[in-house]
Amino acid sequence: MMSQTSKGARAVGWMVGAACLAFTLVSCATVKSWDLLDRRGDFEDSQREYTQSIRWGAFDQARRFVAKDAIERWDASRPLLSDVRFTEYATQANEFDLEKMTATVRVTYNGYKVNSLIERTVQEKQEWFRDPVTGQWLVRPDLTVLSAGMAGTRP
Repeated sequence: MMSQTSKGARAVGWMVGAACLAFTLVSCATVKSWDLLDRRGDFEDSQREYTQSIRWGAFDQARRFVAKDAIERWDASRPLLSDVRFTEYATQANEFDLEKMTATVRVTYNGYKVNSLIERTVQEKQEWFRDPVTGQWLVRPDLTVLSAGMAGTRP
């Protein structure tokens, strides 16, 4: 036969065990949203390096972030920016989907065409994805949007 003290100790033990189980389940649910491999950090580094390369006119450096299926268009559009100088940029929004390994970033550039010296603002929507083979973050840019924006026209 169990004494009242034993029953009380057992009840406390069950309550502590239940609380620990609940804490563990909540912790596991939270960990699911963590990016333990820091893929978001890798993306942010790639996106920043690409955007800074565009801003400084280092198009050869930026090209290494361009997806293989977009390289031909990139190379054809690249001369459109030969007389463009960007003065600054700002990242407006960053939508990151950890499960799909995609990201959308809106970047606003200020710049001018060398022959006009009229500063203009243009917004670029960068669509990024993580290559499943290499793990590298890649973008499919449309340089015609930047060129047209700097010329004050539409692509």
